[in-house]
Amino acid sequence: MRNKNNSKKKYRLNKRGKIVLAVLIVIAVALFAVIYSGVLIHEPTISFKEGTATVYMGYSSKLTVQTDPSDEALPDMTWSSSNKDIATVNSAGKVTPVAKGKTTITAKSRKGQKITCAVTVKKPLKTIYLTFDDGPSSNITPKLIKLLKENNVHATFFIVGYEAKENEKLVKEESDNGNCIGIHTYTHDYTQIYASKAAYMSDFNKTKKLLKEITGKTPTVCRMPGGSNNGYCNASLGRSIVKELRSQGFKVTDWEASYGDSTVKPTKASTLAHRAIKEIKWYDSPVILAHDSSEKETSYEATKTLLKYFKKKNYAFSTIDKYKGDPPLFLQMN
Repeated sequence: MRNKNNSKKKYRLNKRGKIVLAVLIVIAVALFAVIYSGVLIHEPTISFKEGTATVYMGYSSKLTVQTDPSDEALPDMTWSSSNKDIATVNSAGKVTPVAKGKTTITAKSRKGQKITCAVTVKKPLKTIYLTFDDGPSSNITPKLIKLLKENNVHATFFIVGYEAKENEKLVKEESDNGNCIGIHTYTHDYTQIYASKAAYMSDFNKTKKLLKEITGKTPTVCRMPGGSNNGYCNASLGRSIVKELRSQGFKVTDWEASYGDSTVKPTKASTLAHRAIKEIKWYDSPVILAHDSSEKETSYEATKTLLKYFKKKNYAFSTIDKYKGDPPLFLQMN
């Protein structure tokens, strides 16, 4: 009888052990799943704010990642694109379009979390070439640089040499932020530069040398003060200068739309913005003239309005060095 009771007791212990073992296995599997999914207390859960995104050719877009809890910092992540021929992505989640089409952007945390976003790259309705003449200026240019950066937009700055000499750091900052730096002569003195082609090129080359020293890059775009056909430069001289500049590989550009801010008389920012919006409707890739000299506070305010308007319309932004073919020119060169 004693042996029988002992046998039953041993059986009960074995059964209990099996139950304990099963519970331990379940806990281990659950713990592994928690660790693998990255939702351990040491790393918040990550997700994209939107599961889909549209990026237009001409400018990039940063995908927004959010955390749960929302006050936790983002974990370290690696990024990849399923089709780099459509769009690429950098280590900060900034997507740069390459061609029209679709791709999947994936972000992975170090602890194994994985999130995806379906990205569609489309051609914009228009491409805007925003340009600023007569700078840099110590009061307006810094605000423009910041504004463009905040909106993920690049513009072309046509630099006056003597202003650049006084504000070299600003020219470098413009360039370092991805904007295009162009030549607008050194003196901006119409009487002096339009005395002859030789006079123009002497002044022009002085600016080219200075900008190369500041940015480390040789400029490839330029704009003649007053445009290629103005009261100080007749058509014959203008054609001669343009021909020489083009022979050196420069893209010479005038404009198709304008803020109308070249006058000394102050104009409301809303008026400047309305002018440009009205004029660009006739062009698929309009080049817009604005100014960033020291007295152009309303031009800066108008730019804020225009960026908001253009981006809402899904227009892209680009720089003159990327303009396909010859940019607009007042002169007929044939």
